[in-house]
Amino acid sequence: MRLIDADELVKVRPFCVAGGPIRDYTEGFVDCAEEAREAIKNTPTISAVPVVRCRECKRWDADPDSYGKDDGPKGKCLKTFEETYPDDFCSYGQRKKAAHD
Repeated sequence: MRLIDADELVKVRPFCVAGGPIRDYTEGFVDCAEEAREAIKNTPTISAVPVVRCRECKRWDADPDSYGKDDGPKGKCLKTFEETYPDDFCSYGQRKKAAHD
């Protein structure tokens, strides 16, 4: 899998209309599906790294009764001792091992 820059992809001028072949004045008739495949293939990739959300981290203690108010953080990081939300993440994140591992 490669992650593409969707902002760059939408800059490609669409030649296709209504899903059928159209006239491209330099190449004759072009198949829209093939043109879309080429545009996606040529779209630049982005640099990204996967993140581990707090709820997935082995160092996160989910305890809504002990930490924060109802609208506040719902757990605590046992590495930094900060209160965090389940969807937070940091550079220390290490995914919990699955039960089948």
